[in-house]
Amino acid sequence: MDAALSNKLHWEGEKPARRRVDLLTSRPLLVLGLTASLSLAIYIFLLARSLNLFEYLPQGRLDGVYIYRDKPFNQVRLLTAFLLLSALYLWGWLAAQKAQDWRAWLVTGGGALVCGGVLLFIAPFDAADIYDNIMHARILGVYGGDPYLQTGKDYRNDPFYRYMAWKVSPSAYGPGWEYPAAATARLADDGLAANVLAFKLLPGCFWLASLGLVAVYQRRVAPGQALGSFYLLAWNPTVLYSTWGNGHNDITMVFWMLLAVWMLARRHYSATFLALLGGALVKYIPLLILPAAGWIVWGELEDKRRRMRFIILTTIASLALVWLAYYPIWAGPQTLTIERRSQLFTSSIPSILFNVLADGSNQKPLAHAISLVAAIITGSFSLWSGWRARLESPPESLPRAGFDILTFYLLLTCLWFQQWYTIWIVGVAAILSPGYRRRFAVFFSLAALSKQFLAGPLIFRPKPILTQPGLEIVFTLGVLGLPWLYWLAAYWTSRRGETQRLNLGSELKL
Repeated sequence: MDAALSNKLHWEGEKPARRRVDLLTSRPLLVLGLTASLSLAIYIFLLARSLNLFEYLPQGRLDGVYIYRDKPFNQVRLLTAFLLLSALYLWGWLAAQKAQDWRAWLVTGGGALVCGGVLLFIAPFDAADIYDNIMHARILGVYGGDPYLQTGKDYRNDPFYRYMAWKVSPSAYGPGWEYPAAATARLADDGLAANVLAFKLLPGCFWLASLGLVAVYQRRVAPGQALGSFYLLAWNPTVLYSTWGNGHNDITMVFWMLLAVWMLARRHYSATFLALLGGALVKYIPLLILPAAGWIVWGELEDKRRRMRFIILTTIASLALVWLAYYPIWAGPQTLTIERRSQLFTSSIPSILFNVLADGSNQKPLAHAISLVAAIITGSFSLWSGWRARLESPPESLPRAGFDILTFYLLLTCLWFQQWYTIWIVGVAAILSPGYRRRFAVFFSLAALSKQFLAGPLIFRPKPILTQPGLEIVFTLGVLGLPWLYWLAAYWTSRRGETQRLNLGSELKL
């Protein structure tokens, strides 16, 4: 039966090409070395040299300027860099799945770290988020204020005030980010370059910790896949560019989700919930994965006494963690910073609906209504995915459910989609078994880089080509259209293969 299944059907893994370049099978270490060398050259000559941090930092913010309004050749150079880096990343990924010795690990880990170090010295140009993060951290760590009550406009004399994009908005992140950020700002003092470098190194440390978790987890669960999984996260251009180049903190949340999976694999069930809660104290997204974790643990603890003990201990520990996190800064419900997020729309289905239905008088209630419906749909899918996860075997069941929930959210119900959000699913995919989910995570993360090249021609012009709602429709389709099609095709192919596998099994039994 096993032989028949193997001969007739493809396994749900990365399908090997029938005629693969011989180097991939005979010299995978050489391919990894070439990938590392060429990628490093691209990061140096197409990014770091033309976007030198110390040259551009005194000029102010670059988002909306360097790509969109500055020299047109900048767009060509960046597009070329991302296309080449994506191609090299995919080539190296094939090689990493073939190489296993310590030299391959050294090339992969060392090469990624060196490239990250190079990206430290590029000026942040895809968003101004790093400057907002620095300013909110300085409010807490330098001035002793409250970043959930006070905003940049309360500190107009601060050297980072002019760099902010959201000068009248409080922090959008939880205390799980603000406390380490405040300590980082205090250490960096008032230096402009010192703060920018420090706020790239902070998420960079969580990137390193996440890679460590992926390596340890996969070497225990699937040793033959460990290096390929490690490479998937370590060398991903979107992850490197967003984390080390622009200082986005999403990898911080990813670390906690990975830690939750590791704790579940070790059967530390309360620690699994606390790790997800730790991620939610950075961004609220991991709360969506809690139902899945609950159903999985409930199934693992078959004894009623153990279940009750788990519920009591986890509840007490979770309440204590939340209290410790929020007590020093709590100023009422506004501390949760949910209100501002419900009013922001871009590059999403909710954004299209908002721009189609909005007029001058109903924008705020309409935004609330769309946000509420999106939250209900997302929560319902989270509960359904959690219920379904109980039927699968842990620890794989938790990252699978988490991946599906995060993908559903990003593709369908996210109000405010940004390219660096794809880091979430790349991180989770790194600890999944080979299959369509991993391939989709890679494709989505690379395709999302198109957003900054679409934004320029469509939005950042003296006179935009389109007006709303047409502008948002075209923008959303341009950013998410291909990922939607890829996900549908991959999911359909996977389901059809599963049906064929079940049918063949029934035939062989007969």
